[in-house]
Amino acid sequence: MTSEFLSDRFVGCLVGMGVGDAMGQASDGMTPYEVMLAYRFVDGFFSKPGRQAGSTGYPFALAASCSKALILSGTGIDSAILSEQLGRRKEWGPMQESMAEMAKGKPFEECGREYDLSDFLPLVVPVGLVAAAKGTSDHRLQGVLKGISLGFSKHPAALVSALAIGVVVRESIRDFENIGTPKELFDGKNSLLRRVAALCKAAEPSSGLEEKDRVSARLEYAIRALQQGLSIKNFVLSNGASSCAEVASSCLFCFASAPESFESVSKVASLGGRASLCACLVAALVGSYSGAAFLLRETREGLQKEPVMESLAKDLADMAFKASASKGGTS
Repeated sequence: MTSEFLSDRFVGCLVGMGVGDAMGQASDGMTPYEVMLAYRFVDGFFSKPGRQAGSTGYPFALAASCSKALILSGTGIDSAILSEQLGRRKEWGPMQESMAEMAKGKPFEECGREYDLSDFLPLVVPVGLVAAAKGTSDHRLQGVLKGISLGFSKHPAALVSALAIGVVVRESIRDFENIGTPKELFDGKNSLLRRVAALCKAAEPSSGLEEKDRVSARLEYAIRALQQGLSIKNFVLSNGASSCAEVASSCLFCFASAPESFESVSKVASLGGRASLCACLVAALVGSYSGAAFLLRETREGLQKEPVMESLAKDLADMAFKASASKGGTS
């Protein structure tokens, strides 16, 4: 795995997250019908009262903060550095309670709330990127993601959802040659989504989660829906995108539906609801798999602070590549 390959995937992922977030900002909180009346289809950046077209919100800001923390701590996860980076922003929306406790000096891993909070999931993506470069094992990755999830949500589904997103980001890069066609993402006994569903199922037995809250069950549903050719709109509306399990499975379904194009990002942004969060995560997955080539030139040019995002991605890729080379590619 060359530094050029990693840089391309990191740029595709992190800049893609900015694009998805900025696209979804315009339709966030709206119904699909309201989105259709207002924009017809979200295939670019639209302005909204109080928000400039092409500007991002908290989903990308979380990923950027985690990326900076990874760079400052040498691609490891230092919770004190992560907490410091997160504290540089005044408002974190639904995560404000956890942030307030971090500001008071409470240990990061003890700040999580008891409710099912999916909003922290963008934090997971940069960790998945670094895990791809370093060849991080499932066990080690799960341990790191547990610490991150506990900083915001103590709900059992939070860790498992983080694991699902993190592993798919890692494998989209590391296992690229083995999932060379979109069909191999979900079809077959050893497909990526089936492997992730099995990994999630192994992490869930003692969680106390009901079947409807299990990430593995949601992923199995997503795999069946993919095989049946269900559309992105119909799946997301039937599956939901509120809880951790719903957001993770909906985003993975959208990604597997169109992993090599901008189509999946536009479609999820056009559904309203949790548009900025979901479009941000779908773009991260597509960018990890397809690299920067999936980003449309005119879209990148309309993204606020795009050069900063690209520079951040390249710096993280460079750090991850050097860490991989110095440790023999494993962690």
